[in-house]
Amino acid sequence: MNKRQPLYLYVAFALIVILACSPQAFASPAPAPSRPPPTATTTLSAVPGEMGGNLVPAGENIIPVTGHSMKPADTAPAPGKVTYDVKSTGTAASYGDSYKINRFERPFLKDMTYVADLDIVTFNVSEDGDWYYISIGLNGKDPNNSIGINYGAEIDLDADGFGDYILWAHPPYTTQWDTKSMQVFTDSDHDSAGLSSRRSDAGHDANGYETLVFDGSDLQTADPDLAWMRMIGGQGATVQFAFKKSLTGTVFMLGVVADAGLKDISKFDYNDYFKEAEAGSSVRNNPYYPVGSLYAVDNTCWEAYGIQTPGSEPKFCPANGSATATNKSPGNALSPSPTNTAPVTLLVTYPVATETDLIVTVPTDQNPTREPPTDQPPTVEPPTQEPPTVDPPTVEPPTPEPPTAVPPPPPTVKACDPEPQCSNYDPDTCQCR
Repeated sequence: MNKRQPLYLYVAFALIVILACSPQAFASPAPAPSRPPPTATTTLSAVPGEMGGNLVPAGENIIPVTGHSMKPADTAPAPGKVTYDVKSTGTAASYGDSYKINRFERPFLKDMTYVADLDIVTFNVSEDGDWYYISIGLNGKDPNNSIGINYGAEIDLDADGFGDYILWAHPPYTTQWDTKSMQVFTDSDHDSAGLSSRRSDAGHDANGYETLVFDGSDLQTADPDLAWMRMIGGQGATVQFAFKKSLTGTVFMLGVVADAGLKDISKFDYNDYFKEAEAGSSVRNNPYYPVGSLYAVDNTCWEAYGIQTPGSEPKFCPANGSATATNKSPGNALSPSPTNTAPVTLLVTYPVATETDLIVTVPTDQNPTREPPTDQPPTVEPPTQEPPTVDPPTVEPPTPEPPTAVPPPPPTVKACDPEPQCSNYDPDTCQCR
């Protein structure tokens, strides 16, 4: 046992030396390399016929959008033209309300109270690289009127008078670009104008704009930046829309509407939903005056953008102010103009805005505040010359003069007879002296 003890000590000493020279033996094991976070890949593809070829996410692995990535310019481009609508007042419209062609000038409540914030007086379209801008001028001063007014813009992609999209805004409105008040609907079954876009099809069973394609209050939508709106208050208030060019492409027709009555786009066109006698009229000499079931709504004719038009398209704003139309078109009736110009009918420039950066106006030397005359000049007829009338001279009978009264002759003063015995008689006193 004594001989083996040095051997054990030697082995123990050797182990201590080896461990002392190898410090990593006491270190904790190195962590395994961490895996990188998973990366989701979203494939974007164009869906034909949806949103005008807009890019939408495809596939199952989709990253939801949680905010806005772009918005319209703070200063909208100057419009190429301005279209005027009828301005009403009092308790009746002077003209501009034609039920048969779905043209309404009814900024009146059921009791014919006039609401200036419902009365559209102008609209125009302008554009930049990414957006189209629609500006709606009102006769009033408060788009946030307490009665609750929806404003909209109908867009027709093939000029057949049947709207394909409608931009639809509801209060409250703000002075900054916002999407919360905006929705976009489409007419997927092509019945927004009934059977014909040129006449009333009262009683026709249709559902108007029935499909919601954009809700600005939902940022999880495929494109949360598709459509925006803002307003400016004060006299001559303005409501302004902006929508991406991907929605429509470069060719379309467009008209605007203000609605505080039905506010039901599933019943568009309204003249296909009511009979004229039931809808009433805002024109005093119309046999159906005053307004009935269709009240508190004002819309406009439609203007063409990016196309040359002969002026005979349904709902088009012709230069002479009369509407003409044909039956329902099976497809695209018009081709793009080579230069993608603004509408060909030039009117006048937009009135100067009252707040900076909302509506860009054209130079003042183009007389922006002048409106086209609404009355015909009076007809001046030359005076009719009649032969002079010669009256015979008037002969008056002589006026008899009263007879001249001849005064009686003065009485003869007879001298006094002197007394016989008077020798010295005074004839002046008839006395004797």
